[in-house]
Amino acid sequence: MLLAPNQIWNAWELMESFNAGELFISITGLSNLGHGIPLGSELIYPAQNHEAMKTKIVYVCGELQRLGLPVSLASAEEVRKILFEEVKPHPEQHPNFGQVMHFDTLALGRYNNFTKELVDRFAAEMRTKLAFTVDSRHAHLLSDDAPLFGEAVESAFPDTQSDIEEASKCLALARPTACVFHLMRAAEGAASILSAHLNGETHQENGEPLHFGGLFNQVSSKIEEMPRGPSKDAWLKLKGFMSSLNRGTRTKVAHPGTVYTERQAERIYDLTKSFMEEAEELLNARRHERA
Repeated sequence: MLLAPNQIWNAWELMESFNAGELFISITGLSNLGHGIPLGSELIYPAQNHEAMKTKIVYVCGELQRLGLPVSLASAEEVRKILFEEVKPHPEQHPNFGQVMHFDTLALGRYNNFTKELVDRFAAEMRTKLAFTVDSRHAHLLSDDAPLFGEAVESAFPDTQSDIEEASKCLALARPTACVFHLMRAAEGAASILSAHLNGETHQENGEPLHFGGLFNQVSSKIEEMPRGPSKDAWLKLKGFMSSLNRGTRTKVAHPGTVYTERQAERIYDLTKSFMEEAEELLNARRHERA
């Protein structure tokens, strides 16, 4: 189904897949056949026109099914039944058109009712298919198949990937506060692995996991114990990322009433990505040192 929920389409793909103008013209064209003919009348028209109408209704039914418009499709199927089963060849040849087709009173009345219903239903049902335009700067957050923070981060912190994906979707769909919420869950997961790697605590005495602030304190104390040198300087840079996240987000985002703007969420997204990339590099370097 073309317009199934939870699918991502760009404008070009929709234009290629769905010719709205042709479909609308076909539907209205079907309704024009009996337009203006008084109620209770019959209709005789050329057989070649009838074949064109049959082709048109087959196309309309196919498109309505592909678009997932079941109410409109029900009306269209009735129109198709009338054209294929109820309209009969007229026994006499027309002097100008040759073979002609005959709508009797009942068939023409039903046809007019269902084609009018089809036009109304199509317009109403298409209005239920809503489109959401994503800022082109964020389109890749919905369409990229590769890990959004990179394969190295995914390998180092596999349990954070679902929150990274959700944060990315929330940012693309203009839900900045929800984006920050998921970013902090991802950052918390990475911080827990950092603390464990540095032989720090990851849980409180009651067994509950430490929140980001507690994990930051654990990592920070372990960094301060490191001997001076380039290695400690690199870890101090990581501490700066964690401190910024802790002050600017974790201590606020968990509280009701806190709201973030899109620009703030973008900055926190970039900061969280940088923190996790830096953490992965330091963990990887530390493993090589110990190997």
